[in-house]
Amino acid sequence: MKEKVKVFQLLDRYAELTIISTVRDRTLVARELLAKGRDHEEWREEHLGGEFEKIRTDQLFQNILASKSKSGSSSAVAGVPGIGKTTMMQKIVNDWATGKLFQQFQFVFSFKFRDLNTINDRVTPEGTDSGSKEYFTRYFEDQTVAAAVFKHVKENEILYTVSYNPSCCWILGLTLGPYFTQTHRDPQRVPKTITQLYCYFIYNILKNHGREIENLREVLLRVGQMAFTGVAEKNIVFTDGDLIKYNMQPSQFLSGFLMELLEREDSTRSVVYTFPHLTIQEFVAALAQFLTVDPGNIVKLLSEAHSTTDGRFEIFLRFVAGLASPWATWILKEFLGPFPNETTSRVIDWVKEEFKHQIRNAESMFGKRRLLNTMHNLFESQNPVLAQQTRTDTD
Repeated sequence: MKEKVKVFQLLDRYAELTIISTVRDRTLVARELLAKGRDHEEWREEHLGGEFEKIRTDQLFQNILASKSKSGSSSAVAGVPGIGKTTMMQKIVNDWATGKLFQQFQFVFSFKFRDLNTINDRVTPEGTDSGSKEYFTRYFEDQTVAAAVFKHVKENEILYTVSYNPSCCWILGLTLGPYFTQTHRDPQRVPKTITQLYCYFIYNILKNHGREIENLREVLLRVGQMAFTGVAEKNIVFTDGDLIKYNMQPSQFLSGFLMELLEREDSTRSVVYTFPHLTIQEFVAALAQFLTVDPGNIVKLLSEAHSTTDGRFEIFLRFVAGLASPWATWILKEFLGPFPNETTSRVIDWVKEEFKHQIRNAESMFGKRRLLNTMHNLFESQNPVLAQQTRTDTD
């Protein structure tokens, strides 16, 4: 049976971004990253009402319009991946085309941020969150469901903290929605960690796109190996050559994980591939390593990843720790089979030893960040015995 594709207008789902008019000091960024749940919300309200000036979309180009320079000028918006920069630009183009904004401009040319991000330049305005409550209100037609999903997210510090990102809100809506619309669902199974959430997300892809694939597990692991190489090399764009390298070819199944982008170079066109969001790439990478690496080598892999100082493996490690929880992985066993017990035990032991090490070296800012990441790993593992042991270590 052919699946129904739901089409909606941009204006029906668009939630306004909060934009501030200056680059934040690094220490303020760090404090926001450390804040969770309601603390994160209160932090934003305090600073957005104080030293940061909020600006409207129609104010983005006011300096350009006021400038008499003949050499041209520019305005840039910066923000983390998935925050909604590209969607905001699409909304601006839509408003221009329909006569609502910026009628001073005769022509508008739209380029993807993925291409512009390769240019290292100084930026000014910075995007923050769009408001997850508004997002869910627009995402769900049934406002009772929207309210229930938002309530669940807000009551969970981890989910509430990541919900500032529209891409994560999309995954939250897609994954949590069924639990508040179908009465036969077990409320104890509602995702509470990021790993649990992404396990449900991947399960939906496997269930809805995997019918045409005989060796589904093998193909998924190939996708994961390619994803891991990308995480290690800080690469988010893949080519046909990458697919060939991992013995894959475009298919309906792959389209569940990878988006196709048409890239023009000189007079030729080529297709490149990318995951819908970096966190999805990181999760699939973690899944592949958990299921394929020899249990005896998993600790070496984790330690090497943890030793990097630029943060590229932080979320990957969080997912690996989360995959050691049977409460996260049970739903994937239908398609991927059992998760290796020895790998699970070694990952839990690594998290425990890493916590002991970081608690002794938490005096510097770098040490505090490492400890915070280790505590995230501990939470994702959802292991009560491990939690009790680490609590004893801190007493």
